[in-house]
Amino acid sequence: MNLLQAIAQAHRAIRRLRPIAGYGIHLDATPHGTVISATARAASASPKGMFHILPDDTRKPEEGRLHYLVADDHDAARATAGVAHVNNQPFTVAAFRRTADAPEFILLRFTDETTDAEGHAVPAVCDIVALPNSPESTPDVSYHLIGRIVRDAGGDLAIAQDHAPGNLYHLWFGPCFHLLQTPPTA
Repeated sequence: MNLLQAIAQAHRAIRRLRPIAGYGIHLDATPHGTVISATARAASASPKGMFHILPDDTRKPEEGRLHYLVADDHDAARATAGVAHVNNQPFTVAAFRRTADAPEFILLRFTDETTDAEGHAVPAVCDIVALPNSPESTPDVSYHLIGRIVRDAGGDLAIAQDHAPGNLYHLWFGPCFHLLQTPPTA
């Protein structure tokens, strides 16, 4: 069999392939081919995943305050917020529950490993914090914005999810931080 016959045979085989309708997909066979269209949104109306900022519906609403949590939607117990990768090193981060009464920043905080007063190693840690403003990273601590609590048009506190729910990858330049602040020499 020569190359042209093999290509023609492959082309015929491909044309015989037929798509199969599935969830959210409608197929319509026309004389000019098959039209594939969506019948409904296959994904949920709101994104789900790790580091999702959600209203905390386990707490009673209070006027002028917002109860929220940062959690993994796929963790039924909502015990974890997710897994953060700092310089490709995974850290499991505990869920974070808080009541806000003013706008604030919700941040992942990475604290580098260090030693205590007795010289024992203290491992690196990732956790979530809420602060009134966004701090700058230092050689020992680095921050990554997850979201904010803001005032909406009506003046009420609302959630602004800045990091799309899902994997969180963060680069930390702590060991090289001094190089960023040192001007180059000629």
